[in-house]
Amino acid sequence: MKKVTIFIMSTIISSFALADFEIPNQFEDGQVTSASQMNENFQALKAELEVLEARITSLESVSIPNNTKPILVGFSENSFNGSAGIGAMNKACMDRYSGSFFCSSKDILESSYNEALLTDLNDKAWLRPFNIGTAGNSNTIDITGIIEGYGKNSCYAWTSNSDYGLTLTNEGDIGATQCSSQLPVACCK
Repeated sequence: MKKVTIFIMSTIISSFALADFEIPNQFEDGQVTSASQMNENFQALKAELEVLEARITSLESVSIPNNTKPILVGFSENSFNGSAGIGAMNKACMDRYSGSFFCSSKDILESSYNEALLTDLNDKAWLRPFNIGTAGNSNTIDITGIIEGYGKNSCYAWTSNSDYGLTLTNEGDIGATQCSSQLPVACCK
């Protein structure tokens, strides 16, 4: 048992050597050790682990600017028609993938292509439009270039079963689909 303990201690000691950590008692092969020396080493290890844990906690609590682009992580389990509401669609993403949200067309355009995820998609999934301007009196222009009447590329802000909403196909294309369709939601993170 002493040999196993010494082996474990030496493994732990060598992994902490990079962290500028000193073990109070070092042993050589065949040397007799005392319980107090072993306890002293364990206490030193415990103290170092507590310091490292505090550093990790501190780093995790720091707010880091989000310089990364959202990526498509998958699709909601539930399907919705265009009148489900943006809150329900966002919640469906959060329920499936912690920290995710209802993707916009911009998110998809900037996301890395992931063929494996698209093959999981049966047909299409809803996308939030990312409007960049207007054309004429009542048309909006999505970042994809799709021009629709006001509110028509989002099923009237996801409150209507009439007209059209943006969708992502299982081939990676973005288009417009009738709001009465029952589709999952594209989820990004």
